[in-house]
Amino acid sequence: MNKFNFSLVISVLIAVLFISGCKYDDGPLVSLRSKQGRVVNSWAYDLVLHNGLDVTGGSSELSIDYTQSSIGFNKDGRFSTIISNIGADSTILSTQYNGSWFFKEKKKELELVYDSPFPLLGESQLLFITKLRACEFWLEEVQGNNLVEYRLKSTY
Repeated sequence: MNKFNFSLVISVLIAVLFISGCKYDDGPLVSLRSKQGRVVNSWAYDLVLHNGLDVTGGSSELSIDYTQSSIGFNKDGRFSTIISNIGADSTILSTQYNGSWFFKEKKKELELVYDSPFPLLGESQLLFITKLRACEFWLEEVQGNNLVEYRLKSTY
């Protein structure tokens, strides 16, 4: 009888895991860490795509060099990002922005609210979470008619 109960419990757990499905398009299917626990980290930009084109290293002068930019989130709902811009003479100018972060839409979206307005985006930024793992964090953002994809890697 105990073997039957154990088998039944295991079967129910497996069924619940598969029925619940994956919250994000690219995973993970199951995680033992909370979503907040996975976001809270220091992140480096591994790949940035603008309408499918790789712009990670900056696409031209007066653009962002993501290889020298980063973002970090803490458990108190605060974030800090360093954006490195490529100047007209190819020099790099890095600027730090701080603000608060929030989950939205059943933790499928992440909203960043800047303490001082971010020059290009206004006071807040809405990002769609497509993958959230302890060491990988993928986000998408719609800017007008453009899709920007951010693929971040943990710096720890």
